[in-house]
Amino acid sequence: YTAAKIPLDTVWMDIDYMEAWKDWSLDPVNFPPDEVSSFVEAIHDNGQHFVVIVDPGILAVDDSWNLDYAPYTDGLEMDLFVKDGF
Repeated sequence: YTAAKIPLDTVWMDIDYMEAWKDWSLDPVNFPPDEVSSFVEAIHDNGQHFVVIVDPGILAVDDSWNLDYAPYTDGLEMDLFVKDGF
């Protein structure tokens, strides 16, 4: 953008950064934490903004996946989820 003189005030990171679409996670293969951190630091050093999109949907984990996802299991245990929305 800089070389082409295209103004860029904000970089948005969509849900592709998530590991298996789990909120509050980072895909360590495609978005290594150290590289993401360096990228964001460079963005801020340039006076630009960085926005992470957080999808408010919590992944409903199927028992057959053998996947531990605390936001889902904690939500179940605390009875936090809406059950009659549709």
